[in-house]
Amino acid sequence: MIFEWEDVPGANQYIIEISSDPEFKKPEVIETLLKTQYVWNGYNPQKRYYWRVASGNTNGRMGLFSEPTELK
Repeated sequence: MIFEWEDVPGANQYIIEISSDPEFKKPEVIETLLKTQYVWNGYNPQKRYYWRVASGNTNGRMGLFSEPTELK
């Protein structure tokens, strides 16, 4: 499964979270990335997942997470 999102001006890193719980209490994935794409090999089509992304930069400033999107 490939996740892609638009580049945010001023951001040089992103955090993606993927969870089977819409509240993201125990995400299956929490990754910090330097690009606007993530390839997830753990996808199980029998389960329902949600994902969201936050942008930021390497000096530690992070924005808010996007609204969760459900995978169908």
